[in-house]
Amino acid sequence: VQLWFDQVNEAMFYYRYSPHSGYQANQHDGYVSLGAFGTSCVFTDEFRDPTKPNVKGLRYRNVHLGELFFAANFQGQIDKVYRRFKMTLRQIEQRWPGQLSETHRTQLNNKPETEVVVIHAVKPRENRNSNRMDSKGYRYASYYVLRESQTLLHEGGYRCMPYATARYITAPGELYGRS
Repeated sequence: VQLWFDQVNEAMFYYRYSPHSGYQANQHDGYVSLGAFGTSCVFTDEFRDPTKPNVKGLRYRNVHLGELFFAANFQGQIDKVYRRFKMTLRQIEQRWPGQLSETHRTQLNNKPETEVVVIHAVKPRENRNSNRMDSKGYRYASYYVLRESQTLLHEGGYRCMPYATARYITAPGELYGRS
């Protein structure tokens, strides 16, 4: 058991500190945000690069507070996150091939750098089946939606909350932190 934990520990450090993970820079930005605004959030997701399809790992991204809306459960823990951010049509096609509507596909051919608003919602999965090995068995449901057309780009899930939200000082009843 100890050997297994050592191997898992080494793998986690390998993925966290690999050059493409972005951990150090984004964690630093999170500390700056925490000090300046009292709230910070770092998003952890699977590393995906179309130019490096065989590279596996994690990707960290500091989330700007202006993109972030969250809610807490009855114990004050953040359990719902809604993020509103912009992506270009080209980026959406790279991330979720074939999910754009016909209108957006025409725009993609003519103006691929057109920005659109994407909503990412992560919340506890209702009717979770813990015996399933796919995302339906994960504790958190994840939905990426194109805001303008309300197109579901991707439905998935996470075993644990991918948005690490920190709040420096909060008074009773406050959701967002203070610096």
